[in-house]
This record gives sequence, C-alpha cells and structure tokens, in this order.
Amino acid sequence: MKRRPAQRVYLLLGALWAGQSMAPGFLGLGGLTTILYQQGVSLEQLGAFQALTILGLVKFLWAPLVDRYGARRFGHYRSWLLVTQPAMTLAVAALIPLDPVGDLGGVTVLVLVLWVLMGTQDVATDALSIRLLDESGRGVANGIQTAAGFVGTILGSGAVLLVYDRIGWTAALLILVVATALPMLPVLRFREPAPVRPERNGLATLADLLRQPGVARWALILLPLPWAGIGGYFTLLNPMLLDAGWSLSQIGVVVTVFGSLVAIAGGLAAGPITARLGQRRSLLVFGIAQLIVVPGLFAVAYGHADPLFTTIIICLVHLVYAAATTAASTVSMDLCRPDSAGSDYTALSTVGTAVSFGVGAASTALAGTFGYPLLLAAAVVLLAVGVLATLLFFPKRGHIPETRHEISIA
Repeated sequence: MKRRPAQRVYLLLGALWAGQSMAPGFLGLGGLTTILYQQGVSLEQLGAFQALTILGLVKFLWAPLVDRYGARRFGHYRSWLLVTQPAMTLAVAALIPLDPVGDLGGVTVLVLVLWVLMGTQDVATDALSIRLLDESGRGVANGIQTAAGFVGTILGSGAVLLVYDRIGWTAALLILVVATALPMLPVLRFREPAPVRPERNGLATLADLLRQPGVARWALILLPLPWAGIGGYFTLLNPMLLDAGWSLSQIGVVVTVFGSLVAIAGGLAAGPITARLGQRRSLLVFGIAQLIVVPGLFAVAYGHADPLFTTIIICLVHLVYAAATTAASTVSMDLCRPDSAGSDYTALSTVGTAVSFGVGAASTALAGTFGYPLLLAAAVVLLAVGVLATLLFFPKRGHIPETRHEISIA
C-alpha cells in the first residue's frame, strides 16, 4: 500500500481545522460574548450563554455513527465534510438579519446548530488524521491543528471584531460567511481511501475505549485537570480587559491577532518538541510554563492593564496554552484505535473541551460575585494540580501505551 504524501494530508487537515474554528470562535467563544458584554449583557447572563454551548459538545454520542455510516461513492468521511462545511456557512449567513442582543434567543439556537455541525466535522477530520498519518506524523498534525485553530480564531474572532467595531454586524458576518466557505476547496479536491468499518458502533465502542491500556487514567484524571485551569483563565481574559478600559479594537488586535499568531508558532513548535521530549516531559514542561506565565494576568484582574506589559503577557499565555494543548492532543491521538478513530478521539477531546467550557462558564458567571482575582487564583491552582497529577500518575517511561492496530492506506 502506498501512503499519501504527508504534506498533502497536512494541507487538507489544516484547512478543515481552520474552517471549523472560525464560526464557533466568533459565536461561542471570544467574539460574540465580548460584543454582548460591551452592550450591557451581565456576566451572569454570559455565563449562562456559554453554558449552552456545552450542549454542542455531546458529539461523542453520534461520533460512532460518523465512523459507521458514510457515502462510499464520495468517500466515507469526506461525504460528511461535503455536508457539514456548507451547512456551517449557511448557518452563519442566517445570523446576518438578527440583532445580537435583541434576537439573542435566535442567535443562541444558531450557535447550537453551529456547534453540532462543527462537532460532526471535527469527528470526520480527526478520524482522517489518525487513519492517514502514522505515530511520527501525529505530533506535527496536532501542532498544525492547534495552529489552524488559531488561524480560524484570527479570522472568526479577531478580524470580525475589528470589522464589527468599525462597520457593524452585517459586514462582520459577511466576512465570516466567506471565510467559512473557503475550506470547501481542498475537500472537493481530496480523494479518500476506503476506511475500515468498526465491528461495533455506539456507546459500546466508547465503553471499550476506556478498557484500553492507560485510557481511563488519561481521560478521567490527567486530561481534565489542566483543561479546567485553562478554561478558568481564558474565558476571563476579555471581560477583564474590557473592565480595565480596553476597547474592542485593542482586544481584537492584541488578544485575537497577536495572541493567535504567537499561538500558531507555539503549536507548530510543540509538535516536534513533543516527539523529541516524549509525552510525559512535554506535558510537565508546558504545564509548568503555564504556571509561570498565567499569574502575570493578576495585574489585569486588578484593573491594571498597561498596554506593553499586558500585550507581552497575553502573547506568552497564548504560547504556552498552544504548546500544552498540542502535547495533550498528541497523547489522545496515540490512544485512538484506527478502526474507530472518530469515536475514540472525539470522546477524549470532548472531555477536555467540556471541562474547559464548563469551568469557563462557571468562572464567568461567578466573576461578578467573587471578583476576577479569586477566580484567576482558582484557575492557577487547577493548573498546579494538573502538573502534580502528571508527575505522579503519568507513566515514568514517558509514554502511555498506544493501542496497536495496523493501518492500511490505499
């Protein structure tokens, strides 16, 4: 069997990961919530709004169906991509006539639709990456995934925020419509090899995953702790900056553009570093780096956001965040079985994302009562517990046992 050139696979996966992060990056994370907060929506309401997006994270329930069913004529996973990408573009277009505050109910429904579409596309994309790449290529792929996600964030949150601040809602959403349509081009050119269908599907596949060596320890202990800390500090960043006197344009440039550019570099660098240092050392190094950098945000939490110092801290925060998530994603990917890759990786990645979003929503809702400094301190404690758990429970040989399944690519 002849393996596809890795560069072509990286290009396809990078375009898809960037595309599926654009709309949710604006609607579910930094962009829309920042606009709503600026227009007077309370932190408690924003916390409830963010909590609603967790409903879109139950993609692990239908991920086995994506593994099991697909149109062979168009390519098993490619057939899902041919539906979800244009559907995301149409859902974004449906937001244009809505007012983000006055029609918040309709906006919320479309946000949930986008999360479901993004989740389904994410399952198919991750399954392709596991099937088409061997272990040596997955670290690079995860670095590309992290970098592509921030490219999508730059376009879907940063650029759109800047346009919204100067021109308005309609122009901002039109840019997002065009940006979410572009990833269709590499999908149309891609020809997918026939996948191996899993013998079982549904929750039985997910239950069997937890019985694989090292998976339960990773999914239930080592993965959730650092993601809880990340969710705790990342969701507070934009509200803290607004309360410290920053404008939407400043936030868009520094957080979403500068921060994301640094994160792209961090993600691309973290892939080879993880392969060189090993999983355990990489998780510890990047975890400790977060413990060093994140406390720099306490100045912002107390309302002191000096432009130069704050910009440096924000860029460093994005750098270590991207590196840490790349290492964690590489561990999760190595634990997946190729014949149920979409289900396995979705289940593991959903654990981290759900914990991050849950803690982030709670932090946002509680910030008005307890204040930013206390919530930021809680996030740092969670990061520290995560580092300690890695030190105690991650295999000292530096690598969780990988599931052994032969991969054949046509």
